[in-house]
Amino acid sequence: MRVWQKLWLLAFLSVFCSGLCFAQEDVARPFSVSFETSLIKVFPVDVKLAEAAPNSASLRLARNEYEAFQVLILAREDLKGVRVTLSDLATKEGAVIPASNIEVNAVGYIPVIKPFYKPYYVRLPGQPKWPDPLLPTDTADVKGGQVQPWWVTVYAGEDAAPGAYSGKVTVDVEKEGRSHIVSFPLKVRVWDFVVPKKSHLKTLFWVSPKRLREYHHLERGTQTAYDMNIKYYNAMLAHRMSYIEIGLDAPAPQVEITEGVEPDFSAWDDWMQGWIDKGLNFFSVPLNRNDPKEVMIMKAARWGKHLDEKGWLDMACVFLVDETTDGKEQRAWVHEGYPKLRNALTWRPVPECPNVDIWIPQIERGFEAYPESIKWARWMGKDLWMYSSSPQTGPRPEDTAFYPNTNMDFPATHCRLLPWVCWRENLSGYLYWMVNYWAKNPWETAENFRRQNGNGSFFYPGEDGPVDSLRA
Repeated sequence: MRVWQKLWLLAFLSVFCSGLCFAQEDVARPFSVSFETSLIKVFPVDVKLAEAAPNSASLRLARNEYEAFQVLILAREDLKGVRVTLSDLATKEGAVIPASNIEVNAVGYIPVIKPFYKPYYVRLPGQPKWPDPLLPTDTADVKGGQVQPWWVTVYAGEDAAPGAYSGKVTVDVEKEGRSHIVSFPLKVRVWDFVVPKKSHLKTLFWVSPKRLREYHHLERGTQTAYDMNIKYYNAMLAHRMSYIEIGLDAPAPQVEITEGVEPDFSAWDDWMQGWIDKGLNFFSVPLNRNDPKEVMIMKAARWGKHLDEKGWLDMACVFLVDETTDGKEQRAWVHEGYPKLRNALTWRPVPECPNVDIWIPQIERGFEAYPESIKWARWMGKDLWMYSSSPQTGPRPEDTAFYPNTNMDFPATHCRLLPWVCWRENLSGYLYWMVNYWAKNPWETAENFRRQNGNGSFFYPGEDGPVDSLRA
């Protein structure tokens, strides 16, 4: 036999035997591993999805950007303590994204109720629990015949070198005294541009300190309660959510404004600068809508002048009422105090409601439903935002219109779509009403807001602070 024929035969046998050995090893292993994007919500019954998913993962992201994928473990029998870990990522040139920049979270499941609207996510209707919390652990148990996803988030720092990175995803299972360890390749492409820390799209989100105290068992007015607030503020900014009342809430230094006394803004300025450096791009001015006219005018004048001098006026608004056109007199007083200090209102633009500078209609009940109002606001040079809340429905639940929403029983793509809608429609900002409206224990039910799943909640109360969700 000629040399080239022998080499060809050896190569063939090598590939065939290695594939056979791998197949035998895979069959002997009590689980299989595959990968999915972050755009699919994976349920325990998604066996066919896991079987069809690829056995390697890849990501593309810019510098100073977070991007995620999912590791799917399909168990052939009950497994305890399955662990997923990531190695460092490195380029051929020696650049490294350390494993400390990679977070691995087992995905948790929350019981849902039948909502008043028709769920858009109809691929697997009737599931009693839906994927949402990103548990603060890389270990989980998996029942035989079911799928468990792990959420892997990769962060490329601002100084990360652009290029092609490689690493490994490792799954480790102990079963009957035998260790099953298997690794899979991960490819990451880092593009040669930086996502700014300060987002171009303005955001306003609320957090309830009362709910934080209730679920973290803290006393009002204590340092531990304030520290917990700060943890949630940081978690929000990590997801580019600016807390609307960050300059008004208890941990912030308070500014006394009284007639005839020059206010001292120094401590408040330092507080705000720290948050702006972390990415805060919008906030409300701490004015009280119940103040009498003279007091409101005086405070608006002092705050407006100071923010203007600091160069922060474009990041500030006065938010006096929500989802009502009430407060016309107070908004006029704000402008009388400082004309450039802007009033914001969550309502569709209406000419009969003066002194509104930032109109924030709901995406489906205001922005889409009243195009002539939107046209009028643009013609008048008003700033336009939008917000999302309860889904819009017709006379029957099945008539639910298609609009992006952040509720738990909507497709995972919806949370990604909302900023793109703002970009497409040339909207300056996005508002959302609450990240922790835990009227009920969020670990026990998704119905925090009546007859809905997940409305008003992006985080869960963990043992030592916020637990992220895959919607945040």
